[in-house]
Amino acid sequence: MTRNWKRIAICSAIAVSSTIVTLALGNITFFQLLNLKAQDAHFVLRGKQPTKDIVIIGIDDKALNTFPEPTLFWQPYYAAAIQGAAGAGAKVLILDVAFGIPVSKWEPDADSALAGAYAAATPTMPVVSAWVASKADQSDPAFAVPVNMMASALDGAAFANLTVDSDDFVRRQELIEQPDPGAPADSAKRSMAFHGAEKFLGVTAAMRNGKLFLGNREIPTDANHFLTINYAGPADTFPEISLYDVVQAVRGGKQAQLEKWFKGKAVLLGPDNIDDRHSTPFYTAFGLSKKWLTPGVEIHANTLRTLLTGDFLRPVPDWLRLVALLVTAGATVAVSASFAVSQTAIWSLVVLFASLIFTHLVFRAGYLLSSTDMILVFVWSLIGGIIYRFATAEKKSSFFKSAVALFVGKDVAKSLDASNKIDLTGQRQMVTIMFSDIRGFTAFCESKDPAVIVDLLNVYMALMCKISLNTTAM
Repeated sequence: MTRNWKRIAICSAIAVSSTIVTLALGNITFFQLLNLKAQDAHFVLRGKQPTKDIVIIGIDDKALNTFPEPTLFWQPYYAAAIQGAAGAGAKVLILDVAFGIPVSKWEPDADSALAGAYAAATPTMPVVSAWVASKADQSDPAFAVPVNMMASALDGAAFANLTVDSDDFVRRQELIEQPDPGAPADSAKRSMAFHGAEKFLGVTAAMRNGKLFLGNREIPTDANHFLTINYAGPADTFPEISLYDVVQAVRGGKQAQLEKWFKGKAVLLGPDNIDDRHSTPFYTAFGLSKKWLTPGVEIHANTLRTLLTGDFLRPVPDWLRLVALLVTAGATVAVSASFAVSQTAIWSLVVLFASLIFTHLVFRAGYLLSSTDMILVFVWSLIGGIIYRFATAEKKSSFFKSAVALFVGKDVAKSLDASNKIDLTGQRQMVTIMFSDIRGFTAFCESKDPAVIVDLLNVYMALMCKISLNTTAM
């Protein structure tokens, strides 16, 4: 193997090894968490995205500070909002409020008002409401909530719980639960956003060959039917109207205003207060502030937007991930093993930034390629390239030291190595010099192979040096 090919083989081995180590570390929880944080950075760098067809009715501070009743008895306000949205031409309303028990014992007309508005709106505007798991079947009369019964009967029940990662951030959402054994897949409970998307589009989701479809569009989910939410932005990205303002508009007959807010839209109604805010990719160091946490209802809105727009985020194919890692590793090793030290620092940073920019461009195209993996494979490759560089530099140093010693002696070679410079000065030395000549050498060389001549000269020089050394010792 030639020297160049040997060098290429070693550098390739370093790049492949760095890639293997990076892939192996991807199974460790710590590095998986780093990967999630790096994924969050892409959202922040990209910034806000446009939103349309989705509006939020917020149970905000204005409503909380204005309506006198405890929120347990707000059914008439929700009923007014449903009535107003339906009359204004909204396409679907998602009610992100759970009703665990009936309140007719304390407010006789509250439950019936909400159930009546639900039933009246459904023919023109489907209403999706939170499903209370333990009471939704309404088998216990003591917990029979009319609106829950209505939702079950009119195919409006859906689960409201959010999906959190190990760091308590919401980045994904379970779209559909695993059906009970023997039950058809279509009977499984949907998330509110997914069921709202069905109602908005007028289609029914279906499972085909283990894949989830919304109409003819495949939804990219993992094996547990979790969708990566493509957030449109941080908190307050979607247009929001206070529940108080909506109720006042309904009661005041302001139809034009209601249509301006809701016509042709998907409407979500839910809490917008600090108690129902969650960490998302746009969370920052100011996470304790309301501004940097996202309301649960807006997380549902982001999930709904992802489903309606088809602006999905999915993992890159395995082959592309492998190629990206190998290219980054190979470029890093080549730079660290070939360039001068000052150039290595510059070009290594160029390789790193280029790989990170590539992951962000891939993200903008709708694919997730781990920036953490890119950084890790860069680090391992850089370390491997530097080690190889120093190993070969030491080998070269030993070779040239031996070459210098061959012509000027070991003492001079050691002196040059110690001083790291060649002095252009003279020194007085006691030496023995012997001059000799080989008679007929020129004619002899003309007819002999150069290799033979060199061998003969080596024998001759060894004999002459021995004579010189013996003479000097006498």
